[in-house]
Amino acid sequence: MKFAENEWTAAAKAALIEINIAAVILRTDPKVWRIAEIVYGGQCNPVEVKETGEKWGEFSDKLGETIAAIDAILADQLVRGWTGADQEAFVTHMAKVRTALTAVRVLAGVMALAMTITGGLLYFLIVAMTVVSSVLAALAVASLFPPWRLVLAPTVTMVSTAGYTALKQLTTAIEMTGNAFAAMITGAAVIDIGIQLAGGNTDVFASLGEGLKGSLLDILKGGLGLGEQLGFGKLMHKGFPLGMVGLLGADISNLFVPNDEGSEDPEDDHAGLGGITGWIWDKSYEGINGEKEEEEPISW
Repeated sequence: MKFAENEWTAAAKAALIEINIAAVILRTDPKVWRIAEIVYGGQCNPVEVKETGEKWGEFSDKLGETIAAIDAILADQLVRGWTGADQEAFVTHMAKVRTALTAVRVLAGVMALAMTITGGLLYFLIVAMTVVSSVLAALAVASLFPPWRLVLAPTVTMVSTAGYTALKQLTTAIEMTGNAFAAMITGAAVIDIGIQLAGGNTDVFASLGEGLKGSLLDILKGGLGLGEQLGFGKLMHKGFPLGMVGLLGADISNLFVPNDEGSEDPEDDHAGLGGITGWIWDKSYEGINGEKEEEEPISW
């Protein structure tokens, strides 16, 4: 998949190009192809992830302000001096609202923490990918010259082994962190639904269904993109010559085929994939919906 351009996505792309060059030249070293698989799967945008975490944090803060406002209302002397059935019903209702908002705030806080920490780990991943890929690319180019080939062979083996081990451990840590946060988010969401039901909101599942319905297209696009990533990653893992197919897929996916972020049309919301699946998706969309007609400029 392709992401909005910034210095970090550019660095990840550069690492991908460098490790592909190194993998082709050092094709007999299986560790280099495995590093290429990791770098291909590690194409990401940590800036966007971190910014998303900040937005969740701001949302959590807003909810906190709302909860504080509810507390102030309930503690107000005018409310305390208000008696009767209406006052009791009002206090009960506001207490339920406060409980529901608190549950949502917990969920927002977990999302903020998850996205912020994941974004930070992705920064480290890109730095590590860049260092390992650059060193291997330099060694690979140098090894093309016969006088250096035998001299550099032990160094190449050492760097590829150490680099693969480091990147593998880092990606495993990111995966484990993601799984842990996914479990926390799921737990918070279940608690939130339980509180909503306990508060009498029987439409919570209908609302959840509507939300999922609106996200089905994004889920499908994400699934296709993940399938492409895993497929070409496995080909690269197998090494040369199957890795050449992975190299082709990686370059197409991340460099040459535009998607929603690279589209000249900001309203091109059916896109969202890069590479081969993105091309197939776009062509299928055009076949079903027809070519998008260019709008005539407005003449005054």
